Order: sequence, then C-alpha cells, then structure tokens
Amino acid sequence: MLLLVGKLLMALAILARLYWRPFRSRGMIYRWAADHHYKVLAIRTCRFFRGPFVTTKEQAVFRVVMKVEGNKERIAWIACGGALRGLGSHALHVWWDHTNTATVHS
Repeated sequence: MLLLVGKLLMALAILARLYWRPFRSRGMIYRWAADHHYKVLAIRTCRFFRGPFVTTKEQAVFRVVMKVEGNKERIAWIACGGALRGLGSHALHVWWDHTNTATVHS
C-alpha cells in the first residue's frame, strides 16, 4: 500500500511540473512585456535549439515576437528561470534578434 501511495505521489508531482512549467514561463514573459509596455504577438517554445543561451534543463527558452515602442515588431529570445532554481526564480534573460524579419515559424 505504501509503495502504491509513493508511486501515485510521484506521478502527481510529474504531472504538476509538466502543467505548471508552461504557465509559469509564459506568465513571466507576459508580465515582463507589460512592464516594458510591449505587446506579445507570438511565442514559440524552443525545446532543442536554445538560441544564444547556454541553459540548464530547469530553464525554458522561447522565441517571441513583440510589438515595441513606435509600433515596430521585434523578435527576442527569452530564457526563463535561473540556472539552479529554474522557474522557481524570477530570472528572465532577453536577447534581441537584430534581423529585419518579425516572423515565428511553427
């Protein structure tokens, strides 16, 4: 019985992490964008190619298209979370893409 309870708790912990991670990281991006008066137009999760970042598995990386000052569209790479605490920290690292295009491919 104790083994079954342990397995159930482990499964619940894994499911909670899988569902919490996207909500937490996207919430961090939207909050940061609002604080800087930017509007998020598109977000793409970067699972394999991590852009300009060297990250841990605890961090989430996104390619984000935003409308910035002057009604211009810009693309940024955004890494959410710290190297040790992951998304438990409020760290957000932004790397602006200096290309002229503002499209995100799905």
